[in-house]
Amino acid sequence: MRLLIVSDSHSYYSTLENILKRERSADMIIHLGDHADDMNMMTEFTEQKAVLICRGNCDIYGSDHAEQHVFEAEGKKILCCHGHRYHVKDGMYALYSAGREQGAELCLFGHTHYSFVEEENGITLLNPGAVCNGEYATVDITNGKIVITQKTI
Repeated sequence: MRLLIVSDSHSYYSTLENILKRERSADMIIHLGDHADDMNMMTEFTEQKAVLICRGNCDIYGSDHAEQHVFEAEGKKILCCHGHRYHVKDGMYALYSAGREQGAELCLFGHTHYSFVEEENGITLLNPGAVCNGEYATVDITNGKIVITQKTI
């Protein structure tokens, strides 16, 4: 299963569209917030895909999206959030702790606009970077293994 992870699109529609065109093979698209409703403009690329959207700090007013999701993909538990509620700009401890409490093996977050990958005690923290900077990530889960690829467009 391939997950396409994007965050912080901030109305950079053409960049988001180019990412979605490039990653058509993704089975699921996850937007980690901040202008998450930009995905509404991308129905041509999302019609046949599972789409999961988190609300970010710039999405607070009028957004129906949840701030956090926990789900399983190919037997791996994944926590998704924007990251602002876990103060990720000040460090990863709160997010790591939330992931541990949820039993997650992968925690996806945005907010900082910087790509980041770190594994500690079986929990991998991943920030795909910001769409507005041309950054995103893919996560492939196959045969119980998680492979992360950070990309730029």
